[in-house]
Amino acid sequence: MPLPSAQARRFLKRARGGTGASRPASVLHVSREHYLRSDLPLPAAPTLRPFLLVPDTNVLLGAVGIFDCDAVQEVVFLQTVLQETRKRSQEVYDRIRRLLTSPEATRRHLYSFSNEHCEATFLEQRRGESPNDYNDRLIRRVVAWLNAQYASLAEPRVVLLTQDRENARRAREEDNLIAFSLTEVDAWTWNAADAELVALVSSWETNHNHHDKTSDQDGTSETRKRDAWLYPEHWSQEEIERGMATGEILRGVFRADMYKPVEGGVVIVRTERAARAESVASLVGTLSQTLRVHVRGAAAVNRSIDGDLVAVQLLSDPSTWITEEALLSDASMAEDNVDAATDLVMEAVAALDPETDDVAASSMKQRLCTGRVVAVLERRWRPHYCGSLQPEKSTDSMTCQARRRHLFLPVNRRIPPVYLETRQAATLYGQRMAVAIDRWERHARFPVGHLVRVLGPIGDKEVETQVLLIENGIVIRPFSDAALACLPPADWTVAGAAAATGDSSRLDLRSLFIFSIDPPGCTDIDDALHCRLVNTSAEGRSASGVHQRIQVGVHIADVASFVQPGTRLDEEARERGCTVYLVDQRMEMLPSELTSNLCSLVANQDRYAFSVLFELGCRNRASV
Repeated sequence: MPLPSAQARRFLKRARGGTGASRPASVLHVSREHYLRSDLPLPAAPTLRPFLLVPDTNVLLGAVGIFDCDAVQEVVFLQTVLQETRKRSQEVYDRIRRLLTSPEATRRHLYSFSNEHCEATFLEQRRGESPNDYNDRLIRRVVAWLNAQYASLAEPRVVLLTQDRENARRAREEDNLIAFSLTEVDAWTWNAADAELVALVSSWETNHNHHDKTSDQDGTSETRKRDAWLYPEHWSQEEIERGMATGEILRGVFRADMYKPVEGGVVIVRTERAARAESVASLVGTLSQTLRVHVRGAAAVNRSIDGDLVAVQLLSDPSTWITEEALLSDASMAEDNVDAATDLVMEAVAALDPETDDVAASSMKQRLCTGRVVAVLERRWRPHYCGSLQPEKSTDSMTCQARRRHLFLPVNRRIPPVYLETRQAATLYGQRMAVAIDRWERHARFPVGHLVRVLGPIGDKEVETQVLLIENGIVIRPFSDAALACLPPADWTVAGAAAATGDSSRLDLRSLFIFSIDPPGCTDIDDALHCRLVNTSAEGRSASGVHQRIQVGVHIADVASFVQPGTRLDEEARERGCTVYLVDQRMEMLPSELTSNLCSLVANQDRYAFSVLFELGCRNRASV
């Protein structure tokens, strides 16, 4: 393997001086090395589409939702693009990283490529070159180099997807590359765009045109936008790290109030760092390792959604802490929210150490720890949420088309309403649908999302069952072709497999009377039992000294013989976790060919099993 080369950069850095005036600042000699390799693996040659698609940063930031669509395949996410995306939007970056580590990435051929550590694609930044121009030049360099690597394929081989007109012009004129914009959806999907993707691109185009109109107005538009901001700006990564080092900032999971998810909730902090924070030492000293920080008001929640990993700043001034009486008598709280407030109080009281003295416990009951969210560290949004559009007084097609945004109400009350941008609103009222959240901007009351699919009419039994499954994270899609390809052939038998492999290590228990305890008609029998008397010679006696014991056998279907670790079938089974049983259907963890046939311990059929045999004494029933 070739050794990596290194690009060295050396410069001087003046360090801060001490607190005393006589202590001068020191000068540090800093050397940084950037390692480059010539043996980085290439993304696989495209097979699902005629070419690879390389999006730039603007596409990810403006239309990240398109990459969740099945029609978007053969995509290469460059290191340059991901790093710039992370600087500008942590939530978009996290969303792409989750996508790249999911089974969808394998199925749709989604790749990441470390172009800045590849010797053939790395470029030095020119003197006076802006970071944006430098990143664009790096991206064009990678597209040109990948085109040369797949020279055996027909044109086009690698395509740049960009919304930057200057970047597209340079790609075409200076580098002789093919570049498409988002609106050319049929071109960069090879005429495979579905209705969902077309709706997303159309929604993006509407927002983009609206933004252009706003920015073309007089110079007071930016001032008006700043005045319209509803939420504080999130802290930078450097500010968060400094706050966590001093104990001012804690990180935890946000759990929204069921009735007011935008205006209240609890941040659950599970870390020993909280106990070391000097500002809350007196408070946390009375708590266990779990600290519940209550946040009140939309500005304090600051665009957090249930399940997000957030950075929370504690309000250490005791005068700002909420009393139990204040929670229950809050004028802004509706009568049906009193139970929710009581639950919050009880959760805080439950966090007390059982050994805490009564005085400390009484003090904690009267004063709850409060804080405010200063940043969202990781967006943990689900792929989509189920719900329906808020009923309108008028649902005629003309009225619906005149409105650009419609309010989507999730069935999960801990999720805030979502602005849905769609042109199909007239046909969506009265329907259950799945919606994905795209972003939540400072000036928007609620987050913005897009329609994933329509499930069916509200109240229909099958539709509502599907909603329950999706909301509880149950995988309902069929197994992929790659997973089904891992199954044994249709004519597989135990005898044939043993003869083919020559495996004689298995214990043959087919002569025993083995039974299962399952209802009539059950096809997925995964465990069975047997019980019999056995004769064993007592230790230290002659062979004639025979003792009778009870042998009990527990037999579990040997699924591991058919599911090899690391295969696509193993990955999809891990994603499902277990088989889910409903009244009239079940969602299998494994294909039915295994659960109801090859692995099922049905009567009068040879099957592989994992068996545990143990013996009990006839008198005292003690195991030996």
